[in-house]
Amino acid sequence: MVNPNVLVTYNKEFSHPCNLVGRLVWEWELIGQTNYNRGTQMKYENLSMYKGEDKSIHIYIKDQDLNPIIMTGSMSTFVVKKSKSDATNLIEKHTNVNGEGMIGAPEQGEIYFNLMPSDTNNLEPRQYVWHVKTVTASAKTFIVFEGTLTIELP
Repeated sequence: MVNPNVLVTYNKEFSHPCNLVGRLVWEWELIGQTNYNRGTQMKYENLSMYKGEDKSIHIYIKDQDLNPIIMTGSMSTFVVKKSKSDATNLIEKHTNVNGEGMIGAPEQGEIYFNLMPSDTNNLEPRQYVWHVKTVTASAKTFIVFEGTLTIELP
């Protein structure tokens, strides 16, 4: 029985108290862009997450006129490094590897990447850099997003 004297609110940090099956995944939704005009900056996003947390990254890729890039036959890669100049990828996820990522609705330029607890368990709490590179079906390569990723202790 629900107590009428207790006010319960829900926000994005809490799930509704239902019987859930599976795993709850917090998600970032981003819009990346290809073909930057002079004076236009690449999409940049500062992200943060707890060490050992599940996270889904949901990205829509668009051209300079904000029309979706058709992703049929394309492949995207999500990379996390200590710094831009670092040669070592600490995390690398691909849309063509089952469980790492996928192309959602190809006609909408939609892609997903899945971060699992094992991806960040061995990373020290600090700020890292990340980017998403897309190679289209016609072999054109674009960095469609970049930013920082802050790993925090839970």
